[in-house]
Amino acid sequence: MKRMNNIAIVATLLFLVSCTEQSDRKIRLSTRPIIALMQEEVETIQIAAAQKKKVALLDFQADPSAGEPAWLHEGLKQKLIRALAQSQQLNLGPSRFVSDALSTLGLSASDVANEHTSQRLAAELNADVLMRGHFRFDAQTLHVTVELRGRQDGQVLRQFSAQSSEPDTLDALNSVIAELSLVIRGELEDKQPSAPEKRMVYADVSTTSKEAYKYFIAGVERIDQFNMPDAVPLLVKAVEIDTTFATAYHHLAHALISLGYEERARPYLEKAVKYSQDLSFRERAPILAMQAILAGEFYTAVRLYNQVIELYPEDDGVHYELGNYYFSIAHDYEKAIEKYETTIELNPKHKMAYNQLAYAYAYIGELDHAFHILERYAELAPDEPNPFDSYGEILQREGQLKESIKKYEKALSISADFWPSRDHLAVAHQDLGQVRKAEKILQETLAGSTEKRFRATTLHRLGYNELLKGNLARAEEYIQRAVQEGPDDAGYKILLLYLNPESDEHRQYFREILGKAIDEFGRGGFNGNRLLHLASWALHFNVGIDLADDLLGKSIASSDDPISRRTALAFKLIYDLQSGRSTAEAEKLFVQVADPESYQYAGPAPWGQYWRHYFNALRIGNENGFAIRDWAAGLYDFANDANNPHFQINGTIAMAAAEHLAGNLDIAEQMVSKIGIPCEGNWKIIGPFDMQRGFHQQFWPEKKAVDRWIADEKYAPEIVARRDELFDGYVDLKQIAGTSMNQALYALLEINSKMFRTVQLRFGMNGRLKAWLNDELVMMKNVRGDALIDNYITTAKLRIGANYLLVRIDNVIGEMGFYFRLTNLDGAAVDEVQFCPPVLVAQSTHPMHNGS
Repeated sequence: MKRMNNIAIVATLLFLVSCTEQSDRKIRLSTRPIIALMQEEVETIQIAAAQKKKVALLDFQADPSAGEPAWLHEGLKQKLIRALAQSQQLNLGPSRFVSDALSTLGLSASDVANEHTSQRLAAELNADVLMRGHFRFDAQTLHVTVELRGRQDGQVLRQFSAQSSEPDTLDALNSVIAELSLVIRGELEDKQPSAPEKRMVYADVSTTSKEAYKYFIAGVERIDQFNMPDAVPLLVKAVEIDTTFATAYHHLAHALISLGYEERARPYLEKAVKYSQDLSFRERAPILAMQAILAGEFYTAVRLYNQVIELYPEDDGVHYELGNYYFSIAHDYEKAIEKYETTIELNPKHKMAYNQLAYAYAYIGELDHAFHILERYAELAPDEPNPFDSYGEILQREGQLKESIKKYEKALSISADFWPSRDHLAVAHQDLGQVRKAEKILQETLAGSTEKRFRATTLHRLGYNELLKGNLARAEEYIQRAVQEGPDDAGYKILLLYLNPESDEHRQYFREILGKAIDEFGRGGFNGNRLLHLASWALHFNVGIDLADDLLGKSIASSDDPISRRTALAFKLIYDLQSGRSTAEAEKLFVQVADPESYQYAGPAPWGQYWRHYFNALRIGNENGFAIRDWAAGLYDFANDANNPHFQINGTIAMAAAEHLAGNLDIAEQMVSKIGIPCEGNWKIIGPFDMQRGFHQQFWPEKKAVDRWIADEKYAPEIVARRDELFDGYVDLKQIAGTSMNQALYALLEINSKMFRTVQLRFGMNGRLKAWLNDELVMMKNVRGDALIDNYITTAKLRIGANYLLVRIDNVIGEMGFYFRLTNLDGAAVDEVQFCPPVLVAQSTHPMHNGS
């Protein structure tokens, strides 16, 4: 499974694992070519690593007869690593690298007690200094000794000892670590560091309770195993024992957000921020970054991570979390791949980096790379179900449903109660049209689940199963039960409104959601990312417009984050336009706040629904006499200054839309063609067709060669020329065809090329997609979500003359439509290509066909 699965979990995507183990190993990427950006980053990391003194901590050996607590051995090692990792001059080698090196040399930690073996191990690790320690209890006194050995001759450089008679074992541990880390840093660091840094020992500021520390260690182990339900009670116990345990609060918030409990996580995160003020920047940055992410302030979060990278560029955790940002928010999968590969080269056993890297490769169509990465992940975790679950999910996305089922069954053979695989298995059967099998799995899953979030999701799946059967009322009952299981999940309440938009009860649900969001502003806990969704849904359902307008005003007045404030202003402009109010004040504020370059951090995902409302506002503004050309030109200029491709494309479409509304149709067509978008009137529509047997049920347009059936008069009545009412680059099939539940439609475009060429076909869609070019299947995406321009890209070849692109979109309920761009391999429009309506088709006045 992906680390992030729903809107709530977006808040956790930049959770910075407390990684204090670094490596100076040369960065080696996968077999794909290294691009210039990646080479520059690798060189930066290598230079930074070379400038730091490389230290490897072997182990702490205990007196076997002393009967020390079992956790003390690991506690000594981890606390000393954390304390020394605050140094900007030392590069702490990961303990797993030490284990690998010892295994390669056929040694144990106890063997490294003489010059020869120490020298061999230091050379294998490329370490300047080796550390090893001993500890024992003697008459209630903790004695710890650490020796440092040099690389050149393996001899002991210095030996330091510390002791503590504190009655509490953890107090004693913290005391000796504080003393030892101070003298070790004094020995190893330059006497005059190039930049002053605050000396802060992690052990002094985490906890003073050994009981809390033990629960914390156990909880973190569960998080590393992706076992959030078991991690939560352990971490809750840790903060109950020590109510100022900042790091435990941080991890607890992470675990809760991963389970979808954003509201429950918020007070824990607030306490993490409160009690982390004495932590070093390296330890506090991830807490502040999570706070920024939860507030939707991505610019602030990314800035924090970049500051950490500047000081500690070899920290694999920071690169991993930035990869998550690029993957899940920015949708820049190439940059995500760079970050994940860097993470793996710094930390070859970072399992979740392999997991996320596989998804990133899959999202750019590199399935061979994705599956190769998952095989490496499975080698690292042969007894864990998640590698096989992720393999199955990627196969399922690509429409390989039977193959995906085999992977889910493999995952469940490893862990029969692994909930994600049970969930995905049921959905795969739904995609095949096997609703009875899916229902059986879901009912069994529901009966065996105690975790509320899992139960709510399973009830949601059962509701979807009823939609596949055409039973809307029964589906609504299941979603109502999901609301009861997960009362802080607004998503299910919005889904109820989607199922029955005329229901007074459901409309009141939505007004309550908006009211709650306004209250959150008063407590400083509102997520700016949610603002786009709520403001968009209010417009979509025409419910709570007044409350959403108030919410926008509060965000504009209170937000310090440039992206969050401009986001609120962008929607405020739409609200003003659609209500007939003057937009002057909103435009003035929009120009005043922040540099547009901050929008390079704004990903397209939250804006998926915004643009539909924007172009509708242009139409309404034009009808009301607004100067929409100036409005569109302002967006165009801003988008280019922002250096954000998503905004640049929509800025160009906005300029074309303004010309279209002014009656300059040829100019509008030329403008969108320059970015590879055909005018919507060039598409011909076939359908809708009633779906009963799943994603792979075939209908006649995909069974026959296109160039034959478009010239066959008997099919002419089935093919219509009709476009939706907005000029926005989006082919709104639902509006064109008036679709109902469980239907599929086809859209046909002729592409005339003067030469053979390789091109990219770029799609974004509401609904699942299949696309054929000249009768060859070139893309199949069994996914659902908001339509985003250029979200899915594939490479294809155009022949000389007419090329026929056939697109199929299907959906169970909701929006149906797609964006399409034709580009060269660099993402620019293709020269000497013309989009045409296919010949010998019916006129646009012909009625739509409704068949099966």
